[in-house]
Amino acid sequence: MLVSLLEPESKLYNTGIVDVSHRFPKMYVVRPQFFIPIITLLRDAAINSLKYKTELALVRAQT
Repeated sequence: MLVSLLEPESKLYNTGIVDVSHRFPKMYVVRPQFFIPIITLLRDAAINSLKYKTELALVRAQT
């Protein structure tokens, strides 16, 4: 994740979270005001992933 104040007039970067993984694998560019929201999204996705992994392990253990 790159948090940047460069190109302050860029409409692309001022809109929110920008996926630049086409150029840099697994990279997003955000403005400082969007840093907390993207961290929250990543945390929530990780928690959901962990729930699914735990549930899958439980199902596999039962069979």
